[in-house]
Amino acid sequence: ALASGRRRSSPGSPPACSMTLPPPPTPEVVDRDDRLADLAERWLREPAVGLDTEFVRERTFFARLGLIQVADSQGCYLVDMVSIRDRAPLVAVVQAPEVTKVFHSPSEDLEIFHNALGLPPVPLFDCQAAATVCGLGGSLGYVHLVSRLFDVELGKGVQRSNWLRRPLSEEQVRYAGLDV
Repeated sequence: ALASGRRRSSPGSPPACSMTLPPPPTPEVVDRDDRLADLAERWLREPAVGLDTEFVRERTFFARLGLIQVADSQGCYLVDMVSIRDRAPLVAVVQAPEVTKVFHSPSEDLEIFHNALGLPPVPLFDCQAAATVCGLGGSLGYVHLVSRLFDVELGKGVQRSNWLRRPLSEEQVRYAGLDV
């Protein structure tokens, strides 16, 4: 799912991209094992899924995982890793060779997937590396990449919030849905 936030425009400057973005999907919070199993079956039939994580790393050596965000051709899903007990459906998706896992700058995500599920996602496509190869500049963050390509500003206001506290705030749900 492509993120869609506030359009920004400068007087006299053309939009960064002529593509019109659809409105962002309303993220679904997935906090039941049976719902995760149903979604994972669908994700296994997708050619690619977007993945991201939200976690807390304060006062701990290893990050504590709060959410795994999944975007597919039909929507955006926030897998509540505080509530989910059966992680086997996620493991199946993460190791499925026929499903490309799309990330942006996944170094921390890879560590978290390894610690939470015991393996890294493969195969993997890194949007940041692709942006570099395409001449958009190295180390281009997700917010700046979306802004540059689509003339859309995304907020990062709750990025460092407590992703382990439940219920998630509306702002956290919106942010997590736009961040994948």
